[in-house]
Amino acid sequence: MLFKLSLRNLSHSIRDYAVYFITLILGVMVFYLFNALDSQSVLAMVGSSSYEIIHQMMAFLYLMSFFVAFIMGFLVIYASRFLIRRRKREFSIYLLLGMSKKKISRMLLCETLLIGLLSLVIGLLLGIAMSQLMSIIVARMFEADMSAYVFSVSPFALQLTIFCFGFMYFMVILFHMFTIRSSSLNAMLRSQDKSETTRPKNLWLCLIVFLIGAVMLGYAYYRVSVDVAGLEVVTLMRMIVYGIIATFLLFWSLSGFVLRIAMWRRSFYYRGLNSFTLREFYTRINTTVSVMSIICILLFFTICIFASAMSLNSTFRDDLERRVPRDVQVISRESEEEVSALLSGAGFDLSGLRAVDEGPTYEAQELTLSDTLGGRLEETMSQWYAMINFDATETIMEQSDYNRVAKIYGDEQISLAADEYAVSCSMDIWKEIRTEALAMQTQIEVNGRKLKPAVQQCLDGQLEMNGMVINLGIIIVPDGLMREDQVASNWLFADYRAADAESRSEIETSLQEASTRCSAAMSVNLRSVIYSDNTGLGVMITFIGLYISIVFLICSAAILALKQLASCSDSRPRYALLRSLGVSEREISRSLFVQTLLFFGAPLALACFHSLFGLPFCSKLLLSFGGGDMSGALLPTGLLLIVVYGGYFLVTYLCSRSMIREQRVHQE
Repeated sequence: MLFKLSLRNLSHSIRDYAVYFITLILGVMVFYLFNALDSQSVLAMVGSSSYEIIHQMMAFLYLMSFFVAFIMGFLVIYASRFLIRRRKREFSIYLLLGMSKKKISRMLLCETLLIGLLSLVIGLLLGIAMSQLMSIIVARMFEADMSAYVFSVSPFALQLTIFCFGFMYFMVILFHMFTIRSSSLNAMLRSQDKSETTRPKNLWLCLIVFLIGAVMLGYAYYRVSVDVAGLEVVTLMRMIVYGIIATFLLFWSLSGFVLRIAMWRRSFYYRGLNSFTLREFYTRINTTVSVMSIICILLFFTICIFASAMSLNSTFRDDLERRVPRDVQVISRESEEEVSALLSGAGFDLSGLRAVDEGPTYEAQELTLSDTLGGRLEETMSQWYAMINFDATETIMEQSDYNRVAKIYGDEQISLAADEYAVSCSMDIWKEIRTEALAMQTQIEVNGRKLKPAVQQCLDGQLEMNGMVINLGIIIVPDGLMREDQVASNWLFADYRAADAESRSEIETSLQEASTRCSAAMSVNLRSVIYSDNTGLGVMITFIGLYISIVFLICSAAILALKQLASCSDSRPRYALLRSLGVSEREISRSLFVQTLLFFGAPLALACFHSLFGLPFCSKLLLSFGGGDMSGALLPTGLLLIVVYGGYFLVTYLCSRSMIREQRVHQE
């Protein structure tokens, strides 16, 4: 009997459960999807270095999953509060008809288990289906053998998902039982008569609070817009706290005078249902200031995290061919002997290589980073003191050697007089610092010869072939200036003669073995490994950013949706009054649409405004990884917001419209 009653209740309350049900399904799907990546059969065919990156990514995702489970558990319990409140009058009728609280708890237990099992099954099925598509995408990124693909299910991800969401449902059941048993019959009967009251706020106090919030926010924006490199972690955290407090103050103050401002424009305020729409929105925002502030911050973090992840992935992927121009690069240190001679002595057959270029780099003890920065030193030290050793000797290359490397990379070559020098760098932020130092006509002294800048612009260039833009500076001097005892390292660039993958793999294995046998410290940079590592790192960052962003978006949108539905439930008598006054259903629906749009749009609008300063700050931070261009990340970030946030907005509007129409049916 209780089971049949539970089924009937679910069928009658399907609109109330829509947001709750969708949130559970999305939570289960995302949870399984991101925990099942490493179990796909096709990923067993990726290279060892790529698999190591995937393994590291999964270790981080597993840790993130516990955080996600906690967040989703809080969200599920929050949603349950709305559902229980919505049905308390129904439960009170059951009590009046003689049903005990124990039986009501059992009935609610059946409903919770039914919707929990249904959402778990649908979410797992969608997660399993999406994981197959995701595994194919990841495998293509890592250039795995697609012939190894077979349909697969991750037992570990299944068990982890069932355990975490089973624990959440258990907490929800306990919450339901406690709520029913602790509620009196009178409280249940009056539950829907209670609505959140709003008290008018003093207009001048609201204006003062608004100005305080605006000043705090402006100060935080200013601090993260200038001297980013010198911004300490403690100061950065303080600015974030200022931003959070200012966000709360802005919403609190706006909730106080937004209606007053609209009322001043009488022609607008009294047009159609504008007065009703604005008052409903005023009531919602007044009672949800804290919620709106939290959601605004979550949306801001979502935009910045996902855009930064996409930007880094784009940096690792794009322009990789220019940064990795040859099949192999070998760098030897602590030896004046050329790399080719060292490799031959270690038993490596050089006939497998072609287009070989090699040369030395130098160091002079009297030429340090401090010497080359000149008048720019003090300001640079204040910004980078904790990260850079300014007493470190500079890397020096003679003109002809540098020009050969520049030709390999496709960079600008240089011509120097006997008393001139130049500087090359690959990091944008350090390129600016170097350029400013050169513009000050900073002179240096190398082996007793004083040199002046040949050009006042730092050249774009790098030496080490690693796929990352990490060259802080190379000093280029005239030929013949350096001594052999000042050789710091020797470098070699080459391509493979063989075209087939098997022969290339044999050459790489032989080269790695020879490098370990050499007496000198030697590093081998292989194009195949660099491509794999950069692709893997980009994929890892993208997936982690996507995981966090989707969870934040689901939480933000679900909380807003539940708040809107709760407020709409409380406002049903007002909509009934509008109908009795002759207002058409079309006008009522339009008013509800505008209310929902304003309610969802307010935190998103302020989050986007925060992002106007947050994204440039993230861009400057990403310069240390060679990234920084956020323009390509804006489109996918916008699409993510439209799909998830916009999807919740649409479902909320449709459920709200159905809810107020339900009142009309009851009246008829």
